[in-house]
Amino acid sequence: MTVKASEILIENISKDLFLTNWRQQNSDSLYKDFFNNFSLKIPFKFKGSSASIVLKSKFVLEENNKGVLIKLYSNITKPLAFSLAVGVLSSLISIIFYYNIIFLIFIPILLSFIFLATFYWNTLKISEKYLNKIKENYI
Repeated sequence: MTVKASEILIENISKDLFLTNWRQQNSDSLYKDFFNNFSLKIPFKFKGSSASIVLKSKFVLEENNKGVLIKLYSNITKPLAFSLAVGVLSSLISIIFYYNIIFLIFIPILLSFIFLATFYWNTLKISEKYLNKIKENYI
């Protein structure tokens, strides 16, 4: 499942000029691999320990009358599956200890939502910083 993580507009530049400048700064092999498939590391903290979740991402460039619009798309299948697993596991544990059907319904939804919301905000912050860094190189 691929979603748009962030986008940024680089004003007063054409798509061809942007790509030419990008190729001059980087090798052609990096250009081809980078725009089609790169890994975006998203830090995630849980109970004091931190880890990084790696997302396969890609850039999509669109040209409009104001400049070049760079969109960053990321594949969130892995975090989505992880959040659902966390929710289901916790609900099974709560059923074993409390024998309450309400826990079976609400805890997986609540925990999955909390995990995905936290992950979304972290992804948004990292992707915006990354795109701003690219924009700084071309202004």
